Order: sequence, then C-alpha cells, then structure tokens
Amino acid sequence: MLEYTSGVKNWAYGKLTVEELEELFNMHVESMKYSTNLYNSRAFGSEQLIYILASLNSAAKGEKVGGIEHDPLHRLVMFFSHDANIYYLRNLLGVEWRLPSNDVTTASMLRFELMRDKVGGKFFVRTSYIGSSPTNQRNAKSFIVDSPTVSYLVIPICGEQMCPLETFQLAVMSSVDPKCMLGKTKDYALRLMEPKPPSSKKYLASSVTSTMYYSVGR
Repeated sequence: MLEYTSGVKNWAYGKLTVEELEELFNMHVESMKYSTNLYNSRAFGSEQLIYILASLNSAAKGEKVGGIEHDPLHRLVMFFSHDANIYYLRNLLGVEWRLPSNDVTTASMLRFELMRDKVGGKFFVRTSYIGSSPTNQRNAKSFIVDSPTVSYLVIPICGEQMCPLETFQLAVMSSVDPKCMLGKTKDYALRLMEPKPPSSKKYLASSVTSTMYYSVGR
C-alpha cells in the first residue's frame, strides 16, 4: 500500500491489481480492530490524549502546563505516529467519520483546533479527521479541492462541533487512565482529577486563533 500511495511505478512487483490491493488492505484494517479496542486504547492512548489536552490548555493560558515540550505560543504543533494511535484517540473520544468509512487511511490525521470567541473570550475546540483515498494519494490530488477529505467530528459530551475547552477537558478526563501514564503527564492528569471548588477567576490570552494538530505519519 505504501508503495502504491507513494507513486512507485512497479508497486508490488506488478503482481497485484488495485482491487486486490484494496482487499488485502481491508484485512489489515479488520485486524486493527482487535489491537485497538477500548481497553487497549485506554492503555496506550491515555498519555497522548492528555498531552494533546495539555497543549490546548497551554495555548489558551499562554504558559506551559502538563510538561509539554514545545513553546505554548506556537500556532501549530504536530505529532507524528501510526494509524493505531488515531484509532486509540477515536475510541477514547467516541467520534466517527465517513471518508468514506470509519477507518484510518494512510497519510491521515486528527486535527484539534483551539479557537477563541473574540467577543466573550471563551475557548472552543474543533476536532476533525483528514484523510484521502489511496488513489488520490498516488495521483497527488489536493486534499481540499479534488474530493471531500475533511470530516468535522462531534464528541458526544459536546453535542456539536464547536466544543467548549472545559467540556473537551471533561471528555478527555472521563476516558483516560492515569495508571497508564508516566512522569509529568501523569502528574498533570492527577491534578486535573482533584476536586476543585467553583471559581470565578478568568485568565487573559491574546486574541488569536491557535491551531493544534495531531497528525499521523506512516
């Protein structure tokens, strides 16, 4: 599949048709369901989801939280990993997409955009899945122009695409397990789980739109 999507002329040594390749790849997709169930997602995806939450909170506050490695003022942050990691995040957040299926394609990503209401100052998270068909990848078709490749997702607890940052945090904290984390990430998760009294404190942030990406590279 990677030979095909990369434009290799004699992919699979010329032994397969595109239809046969897709059938074989579907076997891989089906096998992923066994290794990316909810239990494995919590075990192997909790730390990465908390890091994404920490990145979003850092951008909103303009200061590092949760042991993030990057500057909180960065407008774009990208994490590269594997298709399994996107499956973990999909399961933990309870989201689905149809491009055209609910599966993870090569060269796809989950995107988390942090947006601020310039009037009220409230932060929102918009989550989307971006992917393209193997044939479009091989032919270097535009992700934007040539076919619908972006699916905006609704996290169940949010009920709509634009999810308040504090609600997104609730969705994350209700799905992860600190026992599956290490170091500063685990400490940050445990602090977020501590009961806190209601607070009317408001923090200031620059009136910009910060975009955080979670991307898969295969």
